[in-house]
Amino acid sequence: MRPTSPTSVSLMFEQAIISGQPEQVQQLMTPLTRNTFTRADFNVLRQYIGGGRAASDVATLKTYEVLTFGNGHSVTLWISNFNNDGIWEIQRFIKGSAFASDDQ
Repeated sequence: MRPTSPTSVSLMFEQAIISGQPEQVQQLMTPLTRNTFTRADFNVLRQYIGGGRAASDVATLKTYEVLTFGNGHSVTLWISNFNNDGIWEIQRFIKGSAFASDDQ
């Protein structure tokens, strides 16, 4: 698998955590995030999933989009194909706050 979409990155991230490979997790990150990611961060992620369980026992994948307006305010949208009919809809929205910058 290659990191060619948000979904593939998420699945690769999960698999790297399950298989205990912090280097693989870091390869999926931007340089800034990679430089601040610690072994302690990885250990916390491992605790979230309870060690090396099978992926199907661990996580569900949800699609979120952050919509940032010109004034810096934002909303997070949980977008789902709830009925598996090929139509994507906003299932929930979360009002946000102003971001200083989201270009990292």
